[in-house]
Amino acid sequence: MEGSGPRSAIGFRQCVPEDAGVGRYSAPVRIRHVIPTVGGSASAELVEAQDLTLRSIERALRCVDDGIEVDVRAVRFPDEPVDADWITDCPILERSVLDMSEFDVPRRLPLLFDVLAGFGDSSEYDLAVFTNVDIAVQPLFYELLAEIAEEGHDAFSITRRTVQPRFRGSSLARFSMSGGTVHPGHDCFAMAPAIVDRLVPCDVAMGVRWVARPLLWQVMLNAENFRNFGDLHATFHVGDDRAWADPRLRDYERWNEAQVTRLIATLIERHGRPRVSRLFT
Repeated sequence: MEGSGPRSAIGFRQCVPEDAGVGRYSAPVRIRHVIPTVGGSASAELVEAQDLTLRSIERALRCVDDGIEVDVRAVRFPDEPVDADWITDCPILERSVLDMSEFDVPRRLPLLFDVLAGFGDSSEYDLAVFTNVDIAVQPLFYELLAEIAEEGHDAFSITRRTVQPRFRGSSLARFSMSGGTVHPGHDCFAMAPAIVDRLVPCDVAMGVRWVARPLLWQVMLNAENFRNFGDLHATFHVGDDRAWADPRLRDYERWNEAQVTRLIATLIERHGRPRVSRLFT
């Protein structure tokens, strides 16, 4: 269904602390959160993980401070609708990696930068947030993002934690409160609109190795004050199945690596070899 604009906590009972409210931030913070949602063509495990993610985001929206507006956008294929009236529906995916090349095991994997196009007009938000569909968030997630941005970080990454892999019999509350373990990957990015506007598209497929690096590198190169937060329990993922390591996806991995190699050449032209080389040290 088509959303009607920023949803923040509209229609929800607030769970904001008494000291929160308008005036807590120097100006209203407009957050646009883009997630790539899936449907029946995805694995049952990913669909179940998505359900947990959406429930966690809905809970986080109930806790949004009055000084924060949140617009959650679902970027999807046209035939895979999302049943959540608090999501702004953006069925913009008109192609997949299968339109780019042939692969031994056909999988309709979206292209990362096609998903990022879901941010749309950069004048409509103050902070762009991207997370994978299997990354659940904590109740005060959006307040945390606004605070980090207020501290002067124009771009940052938040490393997830991995919690016990039991969907059935475990509640969102139990998953959320589990300490879990730190994961070294990057699956939650926040950045200023100006950085989104400077991103160079790269046709990497999601769900495969190398997919996050084109975004991470460009965010780091274009930000004035980037930070990676590896010590926050702000997001979590159930289990560590490493589906991207499936040997049947090797040709997808080679595809992504080739796209990344092309991007590096472009980044060197834009930012100079010394700055790009520092990304790999």
